[in-house]
Amino acid sequence: MNYWWINANPHDDKNPWSWTKSLGIGQMEEWNSKNEQGGTRKYFSKVKVGDLVIGYNSGKQRELVALGKITGERHLNKDGIQVIDVIKTKDIQFPISIEEVKQNDIFKDKFLNGIKVRGTIISLTREQYDELIKMIV
Repeated sequence: MNYWWINANPHDDKNPWSWTKSLGIGQMEEWNSKNEQGGTRKYFSKVKVGDLVIGYNSGKQRELVALGKITGERHLNKDGIQVIDVIKTKDIQFPISIEEVKQNDIFKDKFLNGIKVRGTIISLTREQYDELIKMIV
């Protein structure tokens, strides 16, 4: 099993997407393999059904806001774009800011260059995922 941090940017003018406003609990989102520059997202090929996800809203909000799970293997959607299926399993009752995450020693080296733009997928270790869950609860 793998653990992922997936960003959404509700303030993107071209393609706004939000873990909190665009997706209800139990709803699925097709998350595509291409970044805004047309390249393949790093780690996309490593994502597997059953992997666990922490959802982050970037832009002005900059908070961990949801938990999710990968529910569909890589496949072509109706538009011929390679996607994976992500389902939101839970809203985080008290969102965690990126500043709170950065203050935790487990993440001291993880975000030296900041969080990337909407759509970025970041690999987490089991220890990092478990620490985020502890911060959320």
